[in-house]
Amino acid sequence: MLPIRNSKAGTFNVHLLLSFMATIAIILIKRHVKKRKKLAKFPAKQILQSMRCIKGELVENLIIPTEPDKYANLIIKESNLVNPSPIKI
Repeated sequence: MLPIRNSKAGTFNVHLLLSFMATIAIILIKRHVKKRKKLAKFPAKQILQSMRCIKGELVENLIIPTEPDKYANLIIKESNLVNPSPIKI
């Protein structure tokens, strides 16, 4: 997908770089999912969607992530990821 309005060459170059990085990230996630038995039953698209749905609340100078749903908890546990903790702004 290309940006429709491209006023500078730098804008287009940044778009290509971000697209390349996103493609690499998706390929790495798919490879990681294939190695894990419990995660292999979920398609990579569903994994990305469940991780995207982790929301947060802004309280004074902190962003507090809400509790992830069932699938996101499974993904976090099986992937040995760190559960999101409050982030200072």
